[in-house]
Amino acid sequence: MTTTEPKLLVIGRYRMGVELAQIAETVRLRVWIDYDLPTGWFTRLLGRLLGGLYAQWCLDQMLRDASHGV
Repeated sequence: MTTTEPKLLVIGRYRMGVELAQIAETVRLRVWIDYDLPTGWFTRLLGRLLGGLYAQWCLDQMLRDASHGV
């Protein structure tokens, strides 16, 4: 659990989750990120421009790693 303010450029505080569900012979994987924008004016601007792309990139990496059994 992150307990201090993260030092990221495009997102502020965040919460991530992973859910697994067995459906017949398969397993469904769901990953998600909820995030706040950073607090500084410049990083807040970056967050508005790039936060969604960064969050999607993180999710894509998690899904890729999960599909490769990492």
